[in-house]
Amino acid sequence: MKRKQWYLAALMLIIIAVLIVMPAEKTLGAWIKWVYLHASFDAVGLIAFYTAAILAVGYLVSARQVLYQYSTGLWKAGTILWSGGWAIGTVLGIVLWGGWTTAEPRNLLAPAILLLGIGGWLVSANLSTKRSAAIALICGAVLIWSALNFTGRVIHPLNPIGSGTALMKASYATLMAAMALLGWELTKWLAGTGRR
Repeated sequence: MKRKQWYLAALMLIIIAVLIVMPAEKTLGAWIKWVYLHASFDAVGLIAFYTAAILAVGYLVSARQVLYQYSTGLWKAGTILWSGGWAIGTVLGIVLWGGWTTAEPRNLLAPAILLLGIGGWLVSANLSTKRSAAIALICGAVLIWSALNFTGRVIHPLNPIGSGTALMKASYATLMAAMALLGWELTKWLAGTGRR
């Protein structure tokens, strides 16, 4: 195996190992592991969206091609990661909340953000100029931020991670770090700057 393949395999093994050794929680039991995985997908996906917008601003100011490449790569990676978090979150909602319901605003918000991600991906790929594409990604990130900050919650907990034990928090931090590194490798590949 090439060095990159070993690196990616190691990151995946770290994620699997953390999920295996992570302690169960008294209320959710072993399902807490899937909650952590869902949260890490979502968090890294959001970081990718917002960073894509920041780099898009940098591109508009400097016209540096590398900023545009990484901006679009980050947006695509964010869309893929968010789709993973949404899929896991949907299953968790059905299992832990007794079914999928529109009474929880986040159940409607998550697929809306996914559609914004896909829309930004498609629009930026088909606009006539890179400046227009960069502006589209910035607008998309602003919409995502606004939606997250002005949408209420009914069932979805505010911070299911923050109330955990020190071991749970350490497990989540490790999971987040590994997921972020995987997201970065995905970004480089999608931006066309990483080795295939």
